[in-house]
Amino acid sequence: MDEASPRIRIQNVYWMLAYAFQCLNEGEAKEYSREEFDNLLSLFGRILANGLAKQVKQGLAREYKTYTETSGCPRGQLLVPETMLSAARHQKLAVCDVDDYVEDSYPNQILKSTALLLTRQPNLDESVRKDLLRQLAFFGKVSTTDLRHVSWNRLSYNRNNRSYRMLLAICQLIIDGMIISTDKDKVIRLREYIDDSRMYDLYEKFLLMFYKHHFPFLTVSHSQIDWNLGPENKTTAYLPLMQSDLMLSYKQKTLIIDAKYYEKPLSRRFQDSRPVLPSGNLYQIYTYVNNLDVFSTGDVSGMLLYIKSDSPSPDADYMMRNNRISAKTLDMDCPFEEIKAQLFTLAENWLSYALPDEPLPQPIA
Repeated sequence: MDEASPRIRIQNVYWMLAYAFQCLNEGEAKEYSREEFDNLLSLFGRILANGLAKQVKQGLAREYKTYTETSGCPRGQLLVPETMLSAARHQKLAVCDVDDYVEDSYPNQILKSTALLLTRQPNLDESVRKDLLRQLAFFGKVSTTDLRHVSWNRLSYNRNNRSYRMLLAICQLIIDGMIISTDKDKVIRLREYIDDSRMYDLYEKFLLMFYKHHFPFLTVSHSQIDWNLGPENKTTAYLPLMQSDLMLSYKQKTLIIDAKYYEKPLSRRFQDSRPVLPSGNLYQIYTYVNNLDVFSTGDVSGMLLYIKSDSPSPDADYMMRNNRISAKTLDMDCPFEEIKAQLFTLAENWLSYALPDEPLPQPIA
């Protein structure tokens, strides 16, 4: 996202999130595409402000919380020993465990705490800051939580709170991928961009869900690939897992895509300085293809898919034994409709190669 990373237009991060978390709203996406953002913090702040406004109108998600109450008007579950002790002290009060359905839920605490954190960042767009503060006024009954120790595995989604999924995903990207440091006064500072490992995860998930959405006739997965071992092998101990980033299958044909998020897709050969694919990348995709294509039928193809950066970018197809191995580049520093067209072309070119004589189903535009 910065000068040393693959180039992704800030507005396109919303599209990536929308596909990745299956909450695509093209009208909203186009609105964000028309707005200029200086950094990702301002984009995330705008999405959170708009999302919080919608949640406030719909009603904040609630959850049951249990607490002990001492009162002259008993409700909930009566705690007999504690109540008897209270009576012994001549208090004439009942002690009860009470379940209340409250707005002070863990998801709301994360949303409030993250929005507050954003408002304290000096590089946040001022109009976004004001909108966040306006929405936070409706979170008065919600407490805050320590963002340095968020338990993401506590979160679950259902029909009633599924609108929280993307908002909390943004919170996680901010908290796990943008926090620079906490100073001695416990003030959390954020960088303007997500670190590369989190962006890679988002890029991979975006590709997976994009093809699931637009190519429903394909089987789209990120399946593990088994080692093609001979019958004399009794164990797979010490062999690394082969986990594909993305696998597209149609009839007997399969394309394995290995998503790459690198500053420089090509390296330089020491002897003559000519640009070459990183050997590790090529060996990896070749290994995946040859272990999946057990009988060397040529039905399995492989593709290294890099994001375009300021460095030279590959665009090549090779035949290795019976299998086609490609190295391609996706330009994400352009309007999203162009990105969509590129991804369509990559899949359609593979299908045309794999099944040259067959009419193919049409993807969903």
